[in-house]
Amino acid sequence: VALKLCQSDPVLRNSENESDSSRQAVMEGVRKQFIQRVVSQHEDDDSDESSD
Repeated sequence: VALKLCQSDPVLRNSENESDSSRQAVMEGVRKQFIQRVVSQHEDDDSDESSD
């Protein structure tokens, strides 16, 4: 019975959706880190220019 349930379409779709949402969560985290890094570097560049 458990094997049949695991092979059923809704279970497979649910697994794919969880995987997809996990991937999206990871990508969102990477995107936020990238934006923070760019903003930080930009602020550092601005402070270097203003001290000249």
